[in-house]
Amino acid sequence: MHSIFPAGGSTLAVLTVIALFASFTPSAQAATQNPLDDWATVLDRFVDDQGLVDYQGLSRDRAAFDRYVQWTEKTSLENSPELFPTRD
Repeated sequence: MHSIFPAGGSTLAVLTVIALFASFTPSAQAATQNPLDDWATVLDRFVDDQGLVDYQGLSRDRAAFDRYVQWTEKTSLENSPELFPTRD
């Protein structure tokens, strides 16, 4: 697996960028019990132990990623405050 990003780059930052681009593409509407399960699936399948992302694999099998992105697009502190607990 090869990365176009320099060593030591943040996998979360890379996947966030991908999420922004993915938000502009249509995807299948599949029901998921917990959207975080989709995120865990993406990380398990497409991010290795060194934090490198298999972008080709993700582009071929992106249903879980698209569902997670759709969930993040419509989830906010204003409409789902229970998902954003305070530190108290």
